[in-house]
Amino acid sequence: MVEYLDTLEDSFELQEHGLRVLPTNDLGRLSDDKLEVLGRIDDVVLTGGVNVSAGEVLLKALDDPKIRERFPHLWFGPKTDPQWGQVLVAVAVSGGQSGYYSKDQRPTKSSDESAREGLEFLRSQLASSLPQTHLPRALMLVEEFPWLASGKPDRRALYRLLKTKG
Repeated sequence: MVEYLDTLEDSFELQEHGLRVLPTNDLGRLSDDKLEVLGRIDDVVLTGGVNVSAGEVLLKALDDPKIRERFPHLWFGPKTDPQWGQVLVAVAVSGGQSGYYSKDQRPTKSSDESAREGLEFLRSQLASSLPQTHLPRALMLVEEFPWLASGKPDRRALYRLLKTKG
């Protein structure tokens, strides 16, 4: 424990006026003197020249009871795209189905049709609270959501899914 505390103390940066800051990968903003945590800096997706916080999109989605009901396990991340550089993709569990649909393709099987319907639903629900540039361009349905022992989504496994499928 002493080693950790010593290491933590060394992690602080001294700013102007003697202010000590502990740098993190958290992304947030001050609003009405309250800190709102939006996610992580490494969750920012650069799509078509626009920086989109996947964490902010997730928070908006989780605020919507209809989205929570349809997709109880949901995550947003980047997928490489030849036209946009990256696109924001939603990954969700939906009734034991798996499939992938992007706005730039046609469904090729029934599970992809379910993904198309799910993407249209997500985009229409989020459109009232987010700009068009922040809406997911694709949806990947998975049979099971990858979890860490801590109960958090396994981000590495989700990133691998986005690289290998779709």
